Amino acid sequence: MADYLSETILTEFQEFVHSGKQYKEDADYVKEMIDAFNSRTDRLRHSMTEIADSIESITKAIDEGATGITGVAGSTKDLVEDMADITGRMNTNREIVEDLKKQMAVFADL
Repeated sequence: MADYLSETILTEFQEFVHSGKQYKEDADYVKEMIDAFNSRTDRLRHSMTEIADSIESITKAIDEGATGITGVAGSTKDLVEDMADITGRMNTNREIVEDLKKQMAVFADL
């Protein structure tokens, strides 16, 4: 019976102990890998947040630029309209000057 215990049971028990140690080593390795993965995903999440913030800032700057450009375009349109109005009034003034010259010519001939 002692031989059976030492040869069979003890051998199997030692194999179980060895298997248990191997499982623990494997579990420790898996834990290290998961911790490393979590660390990398945290860094990735942080980077993605920074990228999203940068994109938001760029979008805001573009929107502000577009608003400014729209304002400038509106001002330019108003300026063009005002210049067209001034040109029209200058043409009217030119016609009036021509009429005045004709009327003055009448007095010059007297």
